Amino acid sequence: MSLQACTREVELREAITRGTWPLASSESLRAHVAVCRSCSTVARLAVGFRQVRAESMAAARIGSPGLLWWRAQLRRRNEAMERIGRPLVGAQIFALCVTLFAALAFVTYQVRQQGGFVEWLKDAAQSASTAMANLWPAAAADASGNWLLPMVALSVLAVAGGVVVFFSFDRS
Repeated sequence: MSLQACTREVELREAITRGTWPLASSESLRAHVAVCRSCSTVARLAVGFRQVRAESMAAARIGSPGLLWWRAQLRRRNEAMERIGRPLVGAQIFALCVTLFAALAFVTYQVRQQGGFVEWLKDAAQSASTAMANLWPAAAADASGNWLLPMVALSVLAVAGGVVVFFSFDRS
């Protein structure tokens, strides 16, 4: 490879920069590029770069300004809703904890007082098991009043379903 540049290389680069290479350039310049190794390399590279640039510009097609504006507004609105929703979720969790604590305190108080609450709960359980025995087929109903296990299973299923639905929503 020679370090000497061709004297017509400047002329070739100007033609490439103006966009007149190869169709609108002079016949003598095209003949020189066909013979000169340095100029032919510059011309091939310029044509290759121009082709790659045209392909990448075609691939990087930008949407309409209205669509871009609408997407930006939608993204801004979703981010604002997420910022607003964070304290609400915290408040809901706090309210749930307070409610569970109050229910636990009430049940504990009633059990310690040995009031009618425990008897009322037993009577309600007995009447519920009798009602379930009347609703369910004889094979599914337990005559001994063992209704606690199916009710707990249904409750766990309902809570698990709620948790799954809560986390399945897209938060973007």
